[in-house]
Amino acid sequence: MDISCNYYTTDKEKEFFENLLFNISCPLSSVGTSASKRIRLINFLVTLAHSQKSNNIILFIDEAQFLREAHLNWLLDIHNQLNRESIRLTSVLVGTNELKTLKSGMKLSKKLQIIRCFMISENELNGISNLNEFIHLHECF
Repeated sequence: MDISCNYYTTDKEKEFFENLLFNISCPLSSVGTSASKRIRLINFLVTLAHSQKSNNIILFIDEAQFLREAHLNWLLDIHNQLNRESIRLTSVLVGTNELKTLKSGMKLSKKLQIIRCFMISENELNGISNLNEFIHLHECF
């Protein structure tokens, strides 16, 4: 499942969960309080995992450089609540070099739980840079 983060000007929980719900095509994404949206998201993810007969959910978060510390704390809460339901949430953060800056700030602030949950390793992704790479990829399909 993948989502794309918006550029957030504030750390509003309601807006954050509404964006997540909207991105995963969950009905009624704009209805309710922040708490009800959080519960709706958790219930949606639990139902999704059970319908797939899996205890694992992989969440790709594009434009993750727009996340703030509060957003990562809220995601950590979701991660922990799913864990209590015996569902493992793996979040893959994809973003620009600003995401590395966010990670460095987390290290300086000793936010190790967030780093261990969301920022364990870094990989640089590059686009196709020449014709041979394109031909190779095309042959794979």
